[in-house]
Amino acid sequence: MCALGLDLNVGAPRVFTSGGVPSPDGVIITEGGTFIIITENEVDMLAFEPAGNVTRSYANSDNTLLLTVTGSSAAFTWSAVSGAIDYKLVIGIVGGTTINPLFTPPLQSGTLDLNAYFTSGDVLYAYLGTQTSIGGPYSGGPPISGITF
Repeated sequence: MCALGLDLNVGAPRVFTSGGVPSPDGVIITEGGTFIIITENEVDMLAFEPAGNVTRSYANSDNTLLLTVTGSSAAFTWSAVSGAIDYKLVIGIVGGTTINPLFTPPLQSGTLDLNAYFTSGDVLYAYLGTQTSIGGPYSGGPPISGITF
């Protein structure tokens, strides 16, 4: 454990201990990547993770499409649809770029590098389309929205 005293009372009078030593206004203690800020009145915890190592999980409203994003890698999994001959994953920015990778059953998963199609910080949506007859339309399931990387 590493402790570091900080003067958080910049520009204001400092409190002194009975021995005449300035009393710290706060202490930051790091434990396993978490910062713990201790003040006279409270304890606050702040957790930080490097942006590239953050893993986010998403699901659509009926949990038939699941997504895990780590950095820019997006791993999709979905529930099998009876009679499906093709799956089309639609990923895009509202009013912007859209991609439509195709997956043929029995595949129920796919991984994409989002950096190949989008810019970090874009807010994306995704849904799964299912085709049940050759040349027929793709019916779309409920979307996942608010995806970030």
